[in-house]
Amino acid sequence: MSGLDRPLDFSIVGAAKSGTSSLGRWLHEQPSLHVLQPKDSHYFFGQTGKHHWAGPRDEVFNKKILASREEMPAQLARVSSRVRVGEASAFYMADPATVTALERDLSPNGIAIAILRRPDERAFSAYMHMVREGLEPGSFEEGLLAEDQRIADGWQPIWWYRALGYYTQQVECLFDVLGRDRVHIMRYEDVVLDPVRALAPALAAIGTSITGGALTRQNAGGVPRNRALHRFLTEPRLVKRLGSKVVPRSTWSLVRSDLESRNLTRAKLPAHVRPALMADYLPDVRRLEGLTGLDLSTWNVAP
Repeated sequence: MSGLDRPLDFSIVGAAKSGTSSLGRWLHEQPSLHVLQPKDSHYFFGQTGKHHWAGPRDEVFNKKILASREEMPAQLARVSSRVRVGEASAFYMADPATVTALERDLSPNGIAIAILRRPDERAFSAYMHMVREGLEPGSFEEGLLAEDQRIADGWQPIWWYRALGYYTQQVECLFDVLGRDRVHIMRYEDVVLDPVRALAPALAAIGTSITGGALTRQNAGGVPRNRALHRFLTEPRLVKRLGSKVVPRSTWSLVRSDLESRNLTRAKLPAHVRPALMADYLPDVRRLEGLTGLDLSTWNVAP
């Protein structure tokens, strides 16, 4: 049963830490498109009843899911019928029940957009995201070792460092539920290099197009140089809301993202971890190439 009065034209469904935030912001800034805000409200997790994640600070994640059940339909009603409207979550493709819930609220021509990033880099980016948030206490290797127990204990999918990089089964689910013609798979590197070209087939499928604009980096991982500044820039405080009143909301969002990015110290995946991690992924990568037709040969070597 559909939960929305108006079907969606598109949904960004993952993969987490593969540029979904950057893509969601970029699409939202196009005049012909609207991405329901905030991105990653995870509405369709709520439609499946999954809003009781039990990891560190997951109560915030749970509240976003519950709030979206009221806020998303109300926001959707305010969007012009002339605009293509969509929604975005970094985790949908990882959950078959959520994909099924999404299908019920997609228009007959609606599409799912998935971005696939080299899995070892994606896993480390997820780890650095949790380091940035002050939630990951150990090394990347320790996080990988703890992963199975964290999943068993009900921690939200951002903690699934290794598991979310096995893409083949996730893509197969998208194809099975939505049909191949309604799923648009893109390589992360193509989106970063030329987003207009990468998105053109997907947007043509829903009857619109875009002309350009910079794809700015959003939600990057790293170690904050100044924790107080990081908290100010990322938490929903009054000062942040005041900032959007001084300058236009879109401008304030870009300024805040730039300041947040500049405050982060980048780290690289430890060289001694990469070979074993990619050895685990390579059989799945080969299956994924056969399933999607994508050229993933560059994933076989160090970037």
